[in-house]
Amino acid sequence: MPISNWYVEKKLVLESGYVGARVSWRQEYVRSRAGWRLAARHRAPDTLLHAALAPGELLLALAGADASVAVWRGADWREAGRLSLRARGWSAVARAHWAGRERLLLAGPRALVADWELIVLRVEEDGRCGSVVSRVRCSAGAAGCWADAAGDAFFSFELHRLGAGLYCTTVWLNAATQETESEYAGVTSQLLRIYNEDGAHLTHALVAEVPREPPNDYLSAIGRASSPAGGRVLVAAAGSALSSWRVWAPRPPALHARAGGGLAERVRRQRERRAVPEPDAPEPDEAAVRAACTAPDHNARFTAPLVGLALHERGRCMWALCSDGTAACVSVSALQVLARVWVPGGAPGAGVHYVQPAAAGALVAW
Repeated sequence: MPISNWYVEKKLVLESGYVGARVSWRQEYVRSRAGWRLAARHRAPDTLLHAALAPGELLLALAGADASVAVWRGADWREAGRLSLRARGWSAVARAHWAGRERLLLAGPRALVADWELIVLRVEEDGRCGSVVSRVRCSAGAAGCWADAAGDAFFSFELHRLGAGLYCTTVWLNAATQETESEYAGVTSQLLRIYNEDGAHLTHALVAEVPREPPNDYLSAIGRASSPAGGRVLVAAAGSALSSWRVWAPRPPALHARAGGGLAERVRRQRERRAVPEPDAPEPDEAAVRAACTAPDHNARFTAPLVGLALHERGRCMWALCSDGTAACVSVSALQVLARVWVPGGAPGAGVHYVQPAAAGALVAW
């Protein structure tokens, strides 16, 4: 569902009764007396497809169907920078994700081809759009995600059709900058392969740190102090399923660690391999494809396709938004559904959209 206008204002959509007990009376008084006000209004020349708020709520990225991205800067909420990707072959900017306040991961379809592309855009401190420091190809709708909070690397997804009804997705680990420190600076490497259950494509993904002691209820998930991390996991949504895999390597390995010789030598070997015709291989069966892929550590099923995924600021749980307007709070450790929320009077099947939920403190909004 495209966003025709974006209003920069704070709106309370849900406040869970479980969490309300943990909010002090001073906070309740401020919320009840302060009220809400419209801070700014943006009327884009074309349809807005996605909006992303940077950590600290001082920068807002607006992705448009005219292949442009605009960055607003608080507290006066005025446009500080704008970049058009039309000259780079983009037909639209579909999604935007921040890593801190310096790097913005953008995803969108390219004109005249079926694939999408991911780029990393450097954003200046005052909100002006800087240079594009990395760009990689990805499958349509896959969007990608940051591999770490620092924004040193990101994941991209490539869909493969291996046979009738058989699909798998390759997860690539990409360096966030392709500036040449040297010829041996790693740019991209294959991380894992995922079997697409029921042929469903991976559409949303995020990376989270797993605590050593998994939370056992909604209160502990968002209220307990953070414990030492037990590892990093990749959580991806495909259709109405949510799955997680343990991941590693925050940055791609250096090229010299993967292939010996200089650049000219590696190019020569690659050309020799391409010159040799590959024999016709029989179409694989499902068992062979599954054996070549990494099985997920945990799974969770929902009643409708997932269209939004957001990690809570404390990192202990995430919110999954379904196409029927419902939302679920899911633990990061075991993908256990901790709470389900139905919008009062909501219309089921309102349509798929890219609006991400936002979760902070004791509030969640979508």
